[in-house]
Amino acid sequence: MFCRLVEMYTLEELLEGLEKIAGDIPSDEEALNFYVELLKTQNKILEKAREKLREKKGDIVEKAREAVAKGDPAVAALGADWIDDELLADAFTEIGMLVQARRPDDAEAARAFLAALGSGAFTLRELAESVLQGRDDIMRGIAAGANIDAGLVQALVYWAMQPFMEALAELLEGKLDLERWNRGVCPVCGSHTRLGYMTGAGNALYLKCQVCGAEWRFPRVTCPFCGNNESGTVGFYTIDGDKRFRLYECKKCHHYWKVVDENVAGTLVPRKLYDVWTLKLDHIAREKGLL
Repeated sequence: MFCRLVEMYTLEELLEGLEKIAGDIPSDEEALNFYVELLKTQNKILEKAREKLREKKGDIVEKAREAVAKGDPAVAALGADWIDDELLADAFTEIGMLVQARRPDDAEAARAFLAALGSGAFTLRELAESVLQGRDDIMRGIAAGANIDAGLVQALVYWAMQPFMEALAELLEGKLDLERWNRGVCPVCGSHTRLGYMTGAGNALYLKCQVCGAEWRFPRVTCPFCGNNESGTVGFYTIDGDKRFRLYECKKCHHYWKVVDENVAGTLVPRKLYDVWTLKLDHIAREKGLL
């Protein structure tokens, strides 16, 4: 069965949605302003990435279908060849410049990152592969070699790669058979996600990739990280009686994931914003020492 994979939103819809949820986000005005500019920058990159991918559509779809049919994410068969190197370079430059302009505390590190990239200390392909292969150790190694904070390097890489991943998920919309896909990793980009939503009469659970935005059905009382579904070892909390959001915890692997209950929260907020909308749950999970 070829299922709906991802929902697409205009920049205007995202900015309007952000205004609706601003009061729920535990961030100051400066951080929210940065997020707005990040959305704008990523949207420009996304539009260009869509155009580039249309030229390679047939080959990409065929390889992606074969990978998913074998139980692997689409990128396992695609590698990084579908990403335009020139556009990727522009994306890293634009995101790096945005961080310099809008995040003063990280400006020096962002300049060092771009300088190291320009000097050949690491390559665009290495950065892309670190995301496509889920190799955070590559990013940590790059950060150590360039003497840059690893957390910022990881953020820069994911912010720059995200529009390409979204464009890929959009290209594969309605073209992948996800009937048997029951893994906790994204069928498109292979990323683990800690985000989901429940919807419909039966409160069906869908996981939503925090990188490319893809969505897929998943068992409700199962850990997406270790697959544990043993009774009494997977549970959830609501925070301050707010039933719109649930913070789930696996007592075996101690990972957490966040779920928006659309039957309570409604469906007026774009799902692409669910991650930032539930940011307070991340804060609480860290306080609890969850992974």
